[in-house]
Amino acid sequence: MHSNMGNMGKGNSLISSHITAAAANGYLALVLEVLRAEVPPAVLSDVQHLLLLPHPATVHPAFAAVELSALQDPLRQRLLGYAQATPASLLDLAGAAEVIGVSARTLSRRMDASSVSAGAWLRLVKLKQVGDRLASSRLPAKAIAQELGFSDEAAMHRAFKQVTGLTLLGYRQAYSRGLS
Repeated sequence: MHSNMGNMGKGNSLISSHITAAAANGYLALVLEVLRAEVPPAVLSDVQHLLLLPHPATVHPAFAAVELSALQDPLRQRLLGYAQATPASLLDLAGAAEVIGVSARTLSRRMDASSVSAGAWLRLVKLKQVGDRLASSRLPAKAIAQELGFSDEAAMHRAFKQVTGLTLLGYRQAYSRGLS
């Protein structure tokens, strides 16, 4: 598949430049984006189902709007890939709109149908990555903040607590995936 990366359309050319910030959780959205142009929707749905990693039985309600399995809209799937692949400190509506190929105003208007604004939705994606790391690893918060491109650990902690109502440690304890 890597050999076909050079043949992707103009809108997809930015995907490979942002992969480093995505880590494991960003690759699924990127793979699905590439496959979308290559396979019929039914096949893509099957591939998506097979590639989804097991998640805990419960997911914090704050992240329901950004669960990949719930995203049927191709626009949101592309935005998911952008948000996962972009460092938190560089995540913005203008950059997302550029990757999607629309103006920031158009992107905001398209996202207005949901209960979450486009900017808030992008931040939720990044904070869900934080939650996934907390639940599936023993990485210290500082390492997670660096990996996901937050300006510092305190900024990540404040944003996470504002959205979930939980501290990083509290979330890890509540949603840990069998780590001992």
